[in-house]
Amino acid sequence: MSDLTIGLLSALLATNQPQAVSNLVQQNTGISIPIANPNDPAEQQLQKLMIADDAASDEVDQWIQTNNALVAKGAGVSQDELNKKIRARFDIVRKGYEDFLLEHPDYARGYMAYGSFLDDIGEEDEAKSQYENALQLDPKNPATWNNLANYYGEHGPVTNAFAYYTEAIRLNPAEPI
Repeated sequence: MSDLTIGLLSALLATNQPQAVSNLVQQNTGISIPIANPNDPAEQQLQKLMIADDAASDEVDQWIQTNNALVAKGAGVSQDELNKKIRARFDIVRKGYEDFLLEHPDYARGYMAYGSFLDDIGEEDEAKSQYENALQLDPKNPATWNNLANYYGEHGPVTNAFAYYTEAIRLNPAEPI
């Protein structure tokens, strides 16, 4: 039996399986995979918040589709009214992230998740600020470097995008950019 197979079997029997797999990957490839501790109360709280974020996005998408179908039939609400409803729905999620970060100001994954939420709702400059906060707390997370590179690729300066992509690749060459 190969060392990798034995390592994977050991990881299955471990009490913290994600961390055991991460350690095995790092030992065999030299690539570090950051794994959040699923038993950490802050991580559990963040996971619930991210689920609520996804649910809000799905709900808003459904509102848009339904309203578009109604508008095509001569009904529905005005775009202004729909936008107010959407903003109100997303404000609930925004408040959840802001409260989380007040409670956990050193939790880089919280800033990353909040930044992704803001990016998804079209608030790219605010997202950049959250990604920068995450980078200050966890400069070894390639996803943070990648997200900032995406921002600079779209908003400039493009030279920053190349530098940030380079760092993301250096930190994890196996991660698609």
